[in-house]
Amino acid sequence: RRKDGAIFPVDLGISEMRIGARRLFIGIVRDISDRREIEQMKSGFVSTVSHELRTPLTSISGSLGLIAGGVAGALPPKAARLIEIARLNSERLVRLINDILDLEKAESGKLQMQLEAQGVRGLVEQAVEANRSYAQSFGATIDMDVAAGDTTVLVDRDRLIQVLTNLISNAAKFSPPGAAIKVLLQIHDDAAQVSVSDQGPGISADFQQRIFQRFAQADSSDTRSKGGTGLGLSISKKIMEMLGGRIEFASAPGQGATFTISIPKHVSAPDWVSDGEAELSGFNVLVCEDDPDVAALLSEILRREGMRAESVGSARAARAALGAVRFDLALIDLHLPDADGLGFIAELREQEATRNLPVIVVSARGGGSSTAVISALHLADWLQKPIDPQRLLAAIRQILQSREHHARILHVEDDISLTQLMRELLDGEAELIAAHSLAEGRAQVLSSQFDLVILDIALGDGSGLDLLPMLQEKQGGAPPIILYSASDASRELSDRVQVALVKSRDSVQQLLVTIRRQLVRASAQDSPSALKQT
Repeated sequence: RRKDGAIFPVDLGISEMRIGARRLFIGIVRDISDRREIEQMKSGFVSTVSHELRTPLTSISGSLGLIAGGVAGALPPKAARLIEIARLNSERLVRLINDILDLEKAESGKLQMQLEAQGVRGLVEQAVEANRSYAQSFGATIDMDVAAGDTTVLVDRDRLIQVLTNLISNAAKFSPPGAAIKVLLQIHDDAAQVSVSDQGPGISADFQQRIFQRFAQADSSDTRSKGGTGLGLSISKKIMEMLGGRIEFASAPGQGATFTISIPKHVSAPDWVSDGEAELSGFNVLVCEDDPDVAALLSEILRREGMRAESVGSARAARAALGAVRFDLALIDLHLPDADGLGFIAELREQEATRNLPVIVVSARGGGSSTAVISALHLADWLQKPIDPQRLLAAIRQILQSREHHARILHVEDDISLTQLMRELLDGEAELIAAHSLAEGRAQVLSSQFDLVILDIALGDGSGLDLLPMLQEKQGGAPPIILYSASDASRELSDRVQVALVKSRDSVQQLLVTIRRQLVRASAQDSPSALKQT
């Protein structure tokens, strides 16, 4: 906020540094108002010019096609050749304009998808047949192998064919005369894969790093031999992400290239619900996602498991929904039209009604490894797009299990303020029992069962390590143990516990994340502690 009260956008960069035992942070704030203005101008210019060019070019291309087809009478051979050259180049310009428009829509979140359950084999066959004549113009043929059978996928038919067309046309352009382009359909347990392989020169190591970037060309010179906008692969990657799939490639210089797209299977509801998974039925989930297609996909995944899903496209709509209905979970995208996702989640954590609401971040932005963000906002999980449905459902089940059973944690620590802080941080997630001396720790171990123990070594009346044999004996097999002490643990000691942290080096946030990970791991391994009930 400026001195006059005006709001302006900034870019904040934070880096960590250490001076001796001191942990410091440096923050650099940049005013990006000019950059945002330039980006908006560029986006508006591209959109306007593209639309203004599209109409006349479509008319030109259509008219030339009619003339070439003989609607105006027979043409002399020389005139027919010139008309055909003009028609092909006008179609090339139309494809360029369409590519630019598609890319602009994808980046602004306005690329529309009409998702329907489709047989993937029919789509592959349609794309191949539509591109046979194009491949023949380069002297190439297409060999199609769909012997693997068929499966159903939830896709936009035209957009998936657009991706396949991009891959096949690229293979044709770079294939030597007489070469065969191989199109292979494979059906796996959870996805359908379509591979397009050529016998061209391959992709250089330098270009592989930027092959999916906008306007990327292996040969960017004015005299390059292969046409194209350099937008096809970038758009294809965007489309596959929006369909919940992915696109990959493998290539070596001089040995051709293979591009593979993977599309999740679309399974009917009875097949999705397996024995022992009915516990998700009735779970009430808020989906805060501004992309309507992604929101529809997430909602369908949830509803097929018996959950209730309400979809909203903005932080403002999410606030209204949260004020009217009780939700068990929120899936929140970070790119919202009226708020930054992380800022919105921080706002929820400040309100009593939503302070303990489980939140899963669903975003194209990576950050799942940011322990500071996850712990500070009490995030249940961070899933990166494209979303793996099974990974999402597993995260939701873990939340449900945690809600049904709060883990019991013993914190043996003589610093009362630290145990109070950990109790506040774990509020709503686990029950923390504090022992401020070795004697109190012994009493707790003898009288209660715990799912996890946080142990300081140096206590006022002895060493916390004296509790290790007792934990092994009295807890029916020692629960996970986290050492959180003032000094580094020896290798021998580290082998006796799950994790060894150092107070001067590892923050409380790091400890919090470690606790959560150990509880999840103990649950997954069916530990002998009370947590196994989950």
